[in-house]
Amino acid sequence: MRKNDIVQAALKAFCHNDYDHVSINSIIKESKTSKGVFYHYFKNKEQLYFYIVDLIIDEKINYFNKMEELQEKPKAESIFSLLRQQIDKSLDFSLDNPEFTLFCIKARKGTNEEIKKKVYEKMEYTTNRYYVNLIKNNIKNGIIRNDFPEEFIISIITYMIPVFLDYVYSQGIEICSKNNHIIKEYYLHYIDFMENGLGN
Repeated sequence: MRKNDIVQAALKAFCHNDYDHVSINSIIKESKTSKGVFYHYFKNKEQLYFYIVDLIIDEKINYFNKMEELQEKPKAESIFSLLRQQIDKSLDFSLDNPEFTLFCIKARKGTNEEIKKKVYEKMEYTTNRYYVNLIKNNIKNGIIRNDFPEEFIISIITYMIPVFLDYVYSQGIEICSKNNHIIKEYYLHYIDFMENGLGN
């Protein structure tokens, strides 16, 4: 399908280049299509970019919906227990969709502030949709301390979760199966830090 050819070419380009450094012409060339075909499906580069963002979000929503089943199990009553249970599936998602992962990392570090803000708002909504009620229940049940404002706790946790892979990538660790155990170890440290902090 020619639309998919354009999307895949754009995804590849945006994974490795800043939004402003990717041109419609380069996408057309990589996808082996034409301007007529491009503008048949997309009115401009921004619409194509956010088509990809929505595509990734839909995939993540499907993933999170599967994860919701874990909340029904007693051992998942803590958000931190749930996060630990999610490690393997989270890594599987990243490994199965490496370009999605690289796209998200690149998008959050983009230099176009307007585009970056729109991406952040869309992805923040997806993260919050899944975690907010769980966090609130954990505060109410005393699993998460309640001496901080609730909105502060929600903001900190929902911010930290999606930027985890940003940190891993910044350490020069390639997101691939051979590094699975290294990434998992970082993830466990990350969750332990959120749960217990740095104090003795």
